Amino acid sequence: MRKGVCCGGFVLPILVIAAGVLLLLNTLDVVGWSVWRWVARLWPVLLIAGGALLLWERTGPREG
Repeated sequence: MRKGVCCGGFVLPILVIAAGVLLLLNTLDVVGWSVWRWVARLWPVLLIAGGALLLWERTGPREG
């Protein structure tokens, strides 16, 4: 990983893609709107996972 590059450049696009996939599946009647209640209940887990990823990248094992 290059110095000064944060995982935010990776996480945000993944979240946008996931939201787009959920909206597409909802439009195709594969999933209902109840999935959004489930996502809304789990947003703290996403926040914790993002923080853990940041911490891991800053303090995790280094190559070389």
